[in-house]
Formats: sequence, C-alpha cells, structure tokens
Amino acid sequence: MLLSVVIPVKNVARWLPEALDSVLGQRGVKTQIIVVDNGSTDDSFTIAQAYADKHSAIEVVSHPHGGTGGARNAGVARARGELLTFADPDDIVLPGAWKAMSKSLRKSGSDFVVGHFERLHPDLTRSSLGWADRVHARARTAAALAELPEIIGDVFVWNKMFRTAFWRSAGIVFPENTRYQDQGPITEAFLRASAFDVLPRTVYLWRLRSDASSVTQRRGDLDNLHDRDRTKRAAWEVVRTLGAPTVVDTFSKRVMPGDMHHYFAAIHGCSDDYWSVLRSMVCDLWGGGFAQTDVLPVQRLLGWLVEQDRRDDAATLADYLTGGNRPLPVTATASGEGLRLDVSALLGADVPDEPALVRPTEWGWQAVADQVDRGTASLRVRGTVRIARAEWEEPFDTVIDPSTPTLTCSVPTRTGPARLTGPVELG
Repeated sequence: MLLSVVIPVKNVARWLPEALDSVLGQRGVKTQIIVVDNGSTDDSFTIAQAYADKHSAIEVVSHPHGGTGGARNAGVARARGELLTFADPDDIVLPGAWKAMSKSLRKSGSDFVVGHFERLHPDLTRSSLGWADRVHARARTAAALAELPEIIGDVFVWNKMFRTAFWRSAGIVFPENTRYQDQGPITEAFLRASAFDVLPRTVYLWRLRSDASSVTQRRGDLDNLHDRDRTKRAAWEVVRTLGAPTVVDTFSKRVMPGDMHHYFAAIHGCSDDYWSVLRSMVCDLWGGGFAQTDVLPVQRLLGWLVEQDRRDDAATLADYLTGGNRPLPVTATASGEGLRLDVSALLGADVPDEPALVRPTEWGWQAVADQVDRGTASLRVRGTVRIARAEWEEPFDTVIDPSTPTLTCSVPTRTGPARLTGPVELG
C-alpha cells in the first residue's frame, strides 16, 4: 500500500535534512512524501527541492498562507496513498516505524494506529511522558476509545498512521492560522473511529529546541494563550457532542487540564490581558470545578485561585513553584481526617480544605508488615508505615481483619493530628 506523508515546512533549515533523512530511511513501505513550504524565508525550500531532485518520492509544493494547518490540509489534498501520516520538519521518524504501523493496520482493519513517542532534548538525550507511557504500555488491536479514554490526550498527529479513506470520510481538517493544529483533528479522529490500534514501540522523536522557538515552548505569550483557549474550547465541544460519558469525564478531569501548569507558571508578572484570558478559560471550561480535576494538588489549588480571581495569591504560588523550592508542606484538614496543602505561611490568607486537599492516592502511603502472626479470625501485624507527603514514618504493632488488611494512624501536623487509613502490605 502507498503511504502519503505530509510534512509542513517553514524556516527549519537547521533540522530539515535530518528529518527528511529519517523519512527516506523508512524501509518496507512505499511512500509519497509531500513537503509543503509555508512561506519560508531561510533555505528550507531550497533544501527540500534539492532532496526532491534526488528522490522521486518527494514532491515540494508552496502554500504560503493558512499557517501549519493550511499547509497540512494542502498536503492531504494531494495525497494519493491508501494510508496517510504526518511528520514535522524538525523531528525524527525512527527506523522501522512506518513498516510496523502499516503492518498493524493490514492485520486489524482499524481506522488508524497510534505509536509511542519520546522527547528529544537539545543534548540528544531522550525522555518520555508518564501519561504517554501509561496509554502505550501494551499493544492493542482494534481498540475502542471507551476502553482507553485517556489516550484521547495523545493529540499529536505525527505518531499516527491513518487510512486515507477514513480521514476524508470523517471530514477531518486542520484549523488554519493557529498555533495548535493537532488537538481538534486528532480528538475528532479518536471520537469518530470505529477502532484504532496502539503500538507500545517508540516510533517518533519530538524535538525540543534549545532556543525555545517551538510553539509548545512559548506558552507565556498572550497570542499563544489565545490560540490554546480557542483550541481547548473547540475540542471540548466535540468531546461533549460525540464522547461517551467515560470519555467526557476523562477529558474534563485529566486530559484538558493536563497542560495548564504551563500557563499557570506564567501568571507571575503576566499582563492584565493574559490574566483575563486565563481566568475566562478556566472558569468557562471547568465551571468552577478545577479543584475536582486529576492534576497535581498544587495545580488544582492554582486553578481554584484563578477561578476566585485571587491574582496576587496565584502569582505568589506560581512564583514559589517555578523558583525550585521544596514541595509545599501539608497539614490536617479541618475535620482531622486527611491532609491538605499548608499555604498559610506562603499566602497569609484563608484557603478552604477542598481546593487544597491532598487525596489519599497522593499521600505516598506505604505500610509494610515485616511480621505477621495469624490468629483464628485476625492477624497481628508489625512493621513500618510511611507517609511520603508528610515526611513521616512510624513502626506499628496492631491487630487487623485479614479480609480488609488496613491500618489507621495519627500523623502529627502543624494544626494537629491527621487521621489516615490505608492498606497494609502483608508480604
């Protein structure tokens, strides 16, 4: 099967040869490589044309308007292959990636396949993202979105291969003249697909530039925030319209807020316009419920401060986080049942328990029994319990029910003891 590859190009002469070499180096798949120049003012077009002169699979076209989204749409319009994929001109497609992906689609009959990816740092080291590791942990064939709703957060276009007929029949197009072109189309692809495959192997390296010139490295810009706001609102509307309840819930609590920490980090010293757009986005998208999302506790608190229009407090907290300080201390909740972030010294203002709550899954609870004596209907256990978030540990010697091996302990905090209950590892 012929694979059409769309590569939008603008002022990437420094990285383009390596990207094109990685594309041309793919074996076991026949390609039509469409390089769409989006108005380059450096040598990008010349480099691409030189490659085209040597390699008949490459064709270079000029599309100087519509931004990256417009360039990608122009490339898709010229695609002749039964399969369709994308690459960015500063990234690297790993050897064997497209052969493995096309093989998966031939076997499964799915609408598209998703491969794993890693970030490529300026020092050429590589790293992965935790959520990406989770959703790509194992191979899946002909999967449905309801089985793995968190994968809808994998909104990148370049680690996927589509059936061209599916892409066109679904009416998927990239938004033009915006910094964030991927999320809307890929979100819609997940929602409209009858099935997709997941490959755990890394197929793509996403370059992080040392000069911070890429879109995702300039989130403190007001125009960047405007584009992200529009993109999130459009994606949220599509998810609410087409998504199953589990998908809608996962998108709202885990996917949509996942990158908000970048924008919260820019609060300190931001303009009035930036604050206004940020607050409108948070209030409208989460309806006053950012504290119920599944991001880190301190990010939930930051979102709540934004909702409450507590700009000075939000700036103070954001500055604390970006300053390389120790994690915030914790204290007991008002009821004494559980932990919450202690921001009294930092903010000097009241914050209720709910937005500052540290959930049980976030305590860092570990209770391990080193010795277990079995009775007729109970167990006597001895060991050590540790609460990493409270930087506390203590030995225990108690009797527990073997059907529900749990332990309750009293953790000292600045405002009094916090009563915590968690499981015991019996070993």
